[in-house]
Amino acid sequence: MRLVRIQIASDLHLERRPDHRPGPDAFRADPARDVLILAGDIGQCLLARDFVLGELVLSPVIYVPGNHEYYGPPRREAVDDGWRALAAEHPGLHYLVGESATVEGLRFWGAPWYSNLWGLEDGWTPAEVYRGVNDFHAPFDGTGAWNLSSHIRCHEEQTALLEAQAGNVDVVVTHWPPTREAMPAMFEGSELNPYYFNDHEDLVHQVGAKLWVSGHTHESYDYRVGVTRCVGNPSGYVPRTQDSDLFRPTRIVEVRGGRGRARSESARCGGRVAEGPE
Repeated sequence: MRLVRIQIASDLHLERRPDHRPGPDAFRADPARDVLILAGDIGQCLLARDFVLGELVLSPVIYVPGNHEYYGPPRREAVDDGWRALAAEHPGLHYLVGESATVEGLRFWGAPWYSNLWGLEDGWTPAEVYRGVNDFHAPFDGTGAWNLSSHIRCHEEQTALLEAQAGNVDVVVTHWPPTREAMPAMFEGSELNPYYFNDHEDLVHQVGAKLWVSGHTHESYDYRVGVTRCVGNPSGYVPRTQDSDLFRPTRIVEVRGGRGRARSESARCGGRVAEGPE
């Protein structure tokens, strides 16, 4: 089966760009790509509309919202409805919130997949995340009604949908990273880590995807969990302040076409790039 060239981007935060388009330091379209994955925090509400439609000229686009898509007066449902209406007009656009799409012979499943808060373990208390995370303050979700219970409920709902994909998905796209291994060294010990990273290595094994793309951290990562390569290529705010040297504005990952589980491999790459196609 042929290799599918997937370009990966996230956390472009176009709401901070005067023209709502990324600069060349954050994103450059690869004309040889087959698919573009946008793994959330591309822009608030529908601000990324023109950018996304422009990228459809080159390839289909898989778009999964992050948390910043829901910052602003519109309610979450209105934001999702707006993107779904746009996707209905443009068949190459796949806006996924707990849904799947088959593109270039690969089955993609996507959702924001809010963090599991590590089961409130490690001495962590809810008050810490309320103080430190803007999601729990207006204007998130229109009225600011989003709270810790809403976050956990959406995590549980989307986890159940994800579990149903086990053995039947090639590429998972979430905004929140799947495991603690995505955590950059500079964040070690932060009281907010249970919000920023999921702790679901067991679920990554269970789903058995070839590739898992996420973002959210504003630090790039590339590692393996069993058969699954986990990659994040978030740009972050301008100017960029990443410690990682993995970020690329033209990041491409190649995946072999065909639905089904990847072959079992034991290699883990830590902070290094996992070489070779999936």
